[in-house]
Amino acid sequence: MKRISFLNKLNNKQEIILAGKVGERVFPIVNNVKETNDAIRWCNTHKLGDRFECDDYSMEIVEG
Repeated sequence: MKRISFLNKLNNKQEIILAGKVGERVFPIVNNVKETNDAIRWCNTHKLGDRFECDDYSMEIVEG
């Protein structure tokens, strides 16, 4: 299972989560189903070391 370093830029909180929990972290921040699904899809299609930057959050695959 992939592990993601997830940074919520709105409250400056960083945590390590499993890829399956990405939707639970992204949706409350963006309140948009399409953007949440895009973040989940990104996690499923990228590999170790890849980084995703957004205005409100960022993700990096740290184990997978």
